[in-house]
Amino acid sequence: MTSLANSAALREELATPRWAAARPLALLMAGGGAVGLSRWLVRPPLPDDYDSINFLFGISRQYDLALFQPQFPGYPVFIAAGTALHHLGLSALAAAELVSAVASGLTAVALGLLAWRLGGKGAAVAAMLLQPFAWLPWLLGSGALSDATGVALVAAAFALFAGLPGEGDREARSWPLAAGVALGLGLGVRASYWPFAVALAVAVFRGDAPRWKPALGFAAGLAAWGVPFVSVVGARRLAELGRTHLVGHFEQWGGSVVTRPDPLLRLGACARALFYDGLAPWWPAALGLALVVGVAVALTPAGKRWRPAWTRAALMLVPYAAWAFLAQNVVEQPRHLLPLVEGELLILACLLGAQRWAAVVASLLMAVASVPLARERREVPPAAAQAVAWIRAHPVAEGKLSWVVGTRSSRFFQELAPEIELHESQWLSLLTARLARVDRMPDRILLTSEVDLHSGLGERSPLPIHWRVEPVGPSFCRDARIDRGQPCLQLSQLSWVP
Repeated sequence: MTSLANSAALREELATPRWAAARPLALLMAGGGAVGLSRWLVRPPLPDDYDSINFLFGISRQYDLALFQPQFPGYPVFIAAGTALHHLGLSALAAAELVSAVASGLTAVALGLLAWRLGGKGAAVAAMLLQPFAWLPWLLGSGALSDATGVALVAAAFALFAGLPGEGDREARSWPLAAGVALGLGLGVRASYWPFAVALAVAVFRGDAPRWKPALGFAAGLAAWGVPFVSVVGARRLAELGRTHLVGHFEQWGGSVVTRPDPLLRLGACARALFYDGLAPWWPAALGLALVVGVAVALTPAGKRWRPAWTRAALMLVPYAAWAFLAQNVVEQPRHLLPLVEGELLILACLLGAQRWAAVVASLLMAVASVPLARERREVPPAAAQAVAWIRAHPVAEGKLSWVVGTRSSRFFQELAPEIELHESQWLSLLTARLARVDRMPDRILLTSEVDLHSGLGERSPLPIHWRVEPVGPSFCRDARIDRGQPCLQLSQLSWVP
């Protein structure tokens, strides 16, 4: 009898609003853990690109912004987390990937909480169904880059400010101080996410919470990484590096609107990143996803199709959307739109919350597009890594001198084949001028396709006199949906012709 009474009491306790709210929260935590674990299990065995190796060198070798280890602004919070794990015995690559995987799980939880607050428990379930297989979050959540970690802290900041669900869907306890801390730490991961500080400030001024709490938390979050960062790098040195980097980013190589001004090109790249690279990078799946969302919205009663809170959530993305469009390399690097893709998933979750079948179908469509790419990413090395393997398999004879000349791919040679003599040169004319001054001419000179054979003068410009360039080896490629910045790389042999 006592046992039956205890069982009845337990059932009654579990039926109370407090436990009714706790059960979905526990499911969100479990879902976030599953997302993070999935990212870790499908992590690539090699760094994906040049920027990834910069982070690895900053973790395992020397933290030096002047050597692009990593580049300015230094990403101190991400580097500190990766370095701590590296000191615990993980390789630099595994440490960086683990940070990203954990962050990806945190993002899933934060988006689930935001969806819960905006659209109810159905939207939270939809958010958990959509997050695992969307391609850009999957790609970056298992990589050695800081994007996933920055998004996790930004999403956590907005979730904490919106309020953790309490007793019932509409009652919540807000944590404005913790929200400010999370956002301050987030800028130590991705300084380019600063527009979200503007978005949160707007939310603070529109809300009823004390304004000093998020401001104080934000200042504390900034100080937590800013003080040691400046002390390590040096204030004057940091200012010099920042000035040099920002000029280069906006005027030369950063892909901003200054160097890639075509508005239609940039708009097309943003649309591609949001609806193709971001969610389902296979056109049949992307079109099927659009059809499913349209049908689900049409079947949802008019009163539940859209809520003002969702509109405000979309508006929170506007400052960063404008910044990314104007200042980031959206043409070649869809990853700069990761925060917008995550916001897009949040809005989709709210739209599909009343039609959970649609969320399931949408998740399956994204999986059909993303799973083959995840498999290829594990099995096919980056183009530059393939070139390194080919050169190592075709060495020169003993006693012969061989040079390899490239630019961004040089990081892969430094990481994977430090025995290869490597030289960096963007223009062929600069290389030939250097060769004219060497004591011994190399017996073999291999150029990557990054080297401009016409030295900035256009395709019709002749090559330097007495020099001949001939293709050698195959074309090394990986799917552009994995690496749109450098999907292919070719090698050529440079020879002197008297």
